[in-house]
Amino acid sequence: MKKLFLCLVLVLAAAAAFAGNMSQSEYYNKVRGCWTGKCIGGALGMPREGAFWKDQVKEFPEFSGYLSDVKCGWSFYRGHTTVPDDGEWHTVTISCALPGFREDTTVPAPIIGISPEAYSRPVHIHVKNIRIKSHDIKVTDDDFGTFAHCAKADGIFDVDSTYGGERSWIRLDDFGKMKGVKPGEPFEIEMDARYISGENRIGLGFDYYQLGVNGFGPDDDTSYQIVGLVALEKYGPGLTAENIAEMWKELLPLNPNGTLAEEIAFGRLQKGIMPPESGNHPVGEAIGGQMKGEIWGLICPGRPDLAAEYARQDGIIAHRENGVYGEMFVAAMISAAFYQHDIDTLLQTGLSVIPPDCRYAEMVKRVIREHKAGTPWYKILAPIKEEFPNLCDPVYPECAIITLALLEGRGDMDAALCTAFYCGSDTDCNCGTVGALMGLIYGFDKIPDKWKGPINNDFRCFVKGCGEWQIDKLAKRICRQGNIVMKYHKDRI
Repeated sequence: MKKLFLCLVLVLAAAAAFAGNMSQSEYYNKVRGCWTGKCIGGALGMPREGAFWKDQVKEFPEFSGYLSDVKCGWSFYRGHTTVPDDGEWHTVTISCALPGFREDTTVPAPIIGISPEAYSRPVHIHVKNIRIKSHDIKVTDDDFGTFAHCAKADGIFDVDSTYGGERSWIRLDDFGKMKGVKPGEPFEIEMDARYISGENRIGLGFDYYQLGVNGFGPDDDTSYQIVGLVALEKYGPGLTAENIAEMWKELLPLNPNGTLAEEIAFGRLQKGIMPPESGNHPVGEAIGGQMKGEIWGLICPGRPDLAAEYARQDGIIAHRENGVYGEMFVAAMISAAFYQHDIDTLLQTGLSVIPPDCRYAEMVKRVIREHKAGTPWYKILAPIKEEFPNLCDPVYPECAIITLALLEGRGDMDAALCTAFYCGSDTDCNCGTVGALMGLIYGFDKIPDKWKGPINNDFRCFVKGCGEWQIDKLAKRICRQGNIVMKYHKDRI
């Protein structure tokens, strides 16, 4: 922490290089551009979340924009059933109420399986003959595609979360069959299941799909940032990590027994364990900080040092060390990008607010060095993914991807976004981070219509009482807080 403090002190002198006068209309245009870019990247990457980069290249040889039928979120865990552990086939049923979704644009697609969001113990179960019992919907096993460490052979789905401890789901790929169902309706799905090993429970959730892109969300990347904004509005520019943590408890519908960094922290907060101890856990160096740093840069235009400190306060709620540094790195780049558009300079600004010898910084510098030497992006990425094969944890391959995409893009939004997409891994988070920075650099007015048009100014999140937004109105709220913050810290926009 002493090293981090020293970094922040040193960068104060450099902050003046980014500070300058900016009209309120310019400020608003850049904030709106940043949030729109975040939604663009999220909508672009979400349908391929968790994809392997070689699969991306193979399946999308001429990729240049949005996919159709976009996944725009998921319902979290909705219900479960137990499977007798005798190794025999049994008919089992899972019942729940359909989650909330927008009937005009969205359809829910059932996903059956097991995920770390719901359990911390491994599960291995075989499933076949899936039937939707509550609605007059005819489905066959061919309508359910394997997804996330599932395999299918001879009509049997192999639901196996013991593979690397990752999620394992079967998803209804022909989700158009779910048209006409309504939020809150009873839903019942039946299947034949056979226990293999581990936990003998199987769960049910829903992905949300849109028939073409129409707005964005809900998504965790942006939802946590809305909590940060609401906390800032409530507590003012002097807010602390404890203040933000209180808003987490009030506004976030998280599973306190889950295994994601944020869920572990949420469970600790409910037990009275406050930051930084709430973020001191085995997955504290995951991607969750890096994916949500933009809001702090947006309220601190031209002050990367200040943005990094706000990001640190937010980051320590659910993360530690390199997990926190990722949020600080992104926040500083966003702040600096109000006045500086050179990608190399922005990356160096991000590095300036974190310890120079931390593993996060070492990964960023490694990518910069290899890219400067002319190494193709896939040859930079391949050994990194071999070294760190897991999705999201630790954050190092994800920070490599955003760095690589920004360098490969050379200031061009199309090139940066498409590179982030091709790199696979946590595509919605990484494309979202890259899209946010590029959207700020471009400003809303100059973002190509092919990107911002399908977003349609609509943004949704899972924060209680703050679910539906128009991005232009959200941008105005962010600008209002930015003015308050900068006045509080005696700077002018």
